[in-house]
Amino acid sequence: MLFALDFSANHGAIMLREEWPFVQIVFAVAVAYLVGQIIAGFASMLLEHWLARRVLQPPITVLLELQKPRKREKFVNRWIVGRYYEALPPTYQVIILENVAAQLGLSPDALKDPEEVFQVAFPVARSAADAAARLDDFRKLYGFSRNMSLAAAIAAGALIYRAVSSGDSSMYGWAAVIGLGSVALFARFLKFYAAFAAEVLRTYAHDCKRTKQ
Repeated sequence: MLFALDFSANHGAIMLREEWPFVQIVFAVAVAYLVGQIIAGFASMLLEHWLARRVLQPPITVLLELQKPRKREKFVNRWIVGRYYEALPPTYQVIILENVAAQLGLSPDALKDPEEVFQVAFPVARSAADAAARLDDFRKLYGFSRNMSLAAAIAAGALIYRAVSSGDSSMYGWAAVIGLGSVALFARFLKFYAAFAAEVLRTYAHDCKRTKQ
């Protein structure tokens, strides 16, 4: 992303230099790290909390059928994420909703907020060593994919700006390639984000069944 911004606005004067003194290398790495942290914050707000949880129904809502899926969720399920973004078997849904509702003092039909379900189920899932390891893996994967998706989108936008401002039409091709990469990374983010939620719910359901036995 930094290279695309420098190339678009500054003709690559910084990133395309032939000589890099050690101090400047350290400074460039530090800047890249800081920018990466900033991008991660924006990616969390924009791609995760707005796009994946506002524009689309949150994965827990889809997995437990807390609301009827719309065309956009059906499209994501069929063409982007696959089985991780479809409803759990009815028996699992009943076990999860009945136990969560009992802990919250509600009826299962009153559960509509996916965050309520998550706050009850996550500590249970986190207490299982195997599930905790898988959850950490899923979280790292969806965080990486989410952040890289936004970085690639910004890089693609920078190259489009370069194409418009300089008249270099070849930049449109590079922007398209990087833009497709951004879309692919967003799809990976949705997959691992939904897999994270599914792991929480399945582990919680198994724990509830084991406790009753």
